[in-house]
Amino acid sequence: MGLLHPPPKDDPDPKAMDLYFDAFVAAEHDARLAVRAIVKGGDAPDLDALQNGAQVLEVLRTGLFRDGRVRLTEEDVAAARHLVDLVRAGASKEDVSAAAQHVHKIMNRPKDPSLTRSREECERIWLDALRRRGIEATEDEIRDVRRLAALSVEDVEDAVEARLEGDEICRRLFPPQTGS
Repeated sequence: MGLLHPPPKDDPDPKAMDLYFDAFVAAEHDARLAVRAIVKGGDAPDLDALQNGAQVLEVLRTGLFRDGRVRLTEEDVAAARHLVDLVRAGASKEDVSAAAQHVHKIMNRPKDPSLTRSREECERIWLDALRRRGIEATEDEIRDVRRLAALSVEDVEDAVEARLEGDEICRRLFPPQTGS
């Protein structure tokens, strides 16, 4: 199942959306790393990660999931697809880098003030998510939840680094579930 095609709402497998969300989060993480690598001057862009990244932006644009940032436009998604096309065509490093800079800005767009929650509310949400999975939080997990909540509400200087740290914490707290 591609990222553009989530399971139907009436899917008989109750874990289907959880598995889809896990794949979505992993694809977003890999795409951020791939774009960041290009921006930092790396060679051999990861085409698969960039393609999945374009799909991630499309899913975010449709509103299936929200990431707390200003809503994406079709032009934003087109910019990510353009980057994929450039890499696929073997465009010059300068052209790829310029397109990656643009996509990097899109992936790190500002937070939507209407969606901002308090740190305490974010902590409650993450702790509730752990409890729904049957996990009673340890001291280390509570520390991770607090850091994740702080990353969720603070405006940080390096949004990519903060997002990557948040992704890593989420992977520790919510490891991908295996299929049936």
